[in-house]
Amino acid sequence: MTQVKDVKIREFGDFQTPGALAQNAMAYLRTHDPAFQPATIIEPTCGTGAFLFAAADLYPEAQRIVGLEREAMYLDVVRAKVEQRRDANRFDLHHADFFKTEWQNLLSGLSEPVLITGNPPWVTNADIGRLKGSNLPGKSNFQKYAGLESVMGKANFDISEWMLIQNLNWIAKHKGCLAILCKTAIARKILRYAWNTGVPTTASRMVQIDAMKHFSAAVDACFFVLKTNGNQTSTNCEFFDNFKEIHLRIFWVITKEWCSRTSMDSTNTRLFWVEIGTIHGVRG
Repeated sequence: MTQVKDVKIREFGDFQTPGALAQNAMAYLRTHDPAFQPATIIEPTCGTGAFLFAAADLYPEAQRIVGLEREAMYLDVVRAKVEQRRDANRFDLHHADFFKTEWQNLLSGLSEPVLITGNPPWVTNADIGRLKGSNLPGKSNFQKYAGLESVMGKANFDISEWMLIQNLNWIAKHKGCLAILCKTAIARKILRYAWNTGVPTTASRMVQIDAMKHFSAAVDACFFVLKTNGNQTSTNCEFFDNFKEIHLRIFWVITKEWCSRTSMDSTNTRLFWVEIGTIHGVRG
């Protein structure tokens, strides 16, 4: 059983979120953005439902709560819990694969604002390939690498990066919010993607979490929040050490023109972070 579980973790990046962590994350979102009132909640890879139930509890006004999961065993756990709830009629559960789901059909007609939450897989396409796994999207150069870069290794990517770009594109022209647990490096890549492609985003923030404590994983991870409203853009992103906000840093985008003036690589937009107004280094 342990060996099977280990393969699941390696192929699917299957780190199930502790309920307390999901509750803390959703409580943080609700506290720090009380004006955001989702009509629809979606967890595209809901696992055993930690974020699905945390969001349902913190946002009782949400009309519809949609959860998808490819592992039948996990979905059975979620269904059993839903059956015990007084608000079971709000839940819409699907035994489905993220990569094979007709998302536009599923999303059409959903009420706004939409909250997309969860903890997508922490695994790369190369890791899955070595395991001869199948938990992969269709091949495409979604990172827009050119020439040899697209075929000689640089196109290796985290599965969650591809998923989160899809999530962001779903709500890009609508009122919505991504509230996701992910690697900090992936959160920075999603910010870069949004800012470079002109997706209107606001209220971006990251809250560092202890991945070793919660998942026994030696990786920088965060609770990543990014809002869309269809027309307004801000290239600021606040960064906090924990949910209690003991220490604040700020990310922002440096333009190509600024990079040129400082003899930096003007072909790439860089993300810098500052600590109380002082530049400390380049991230990403």
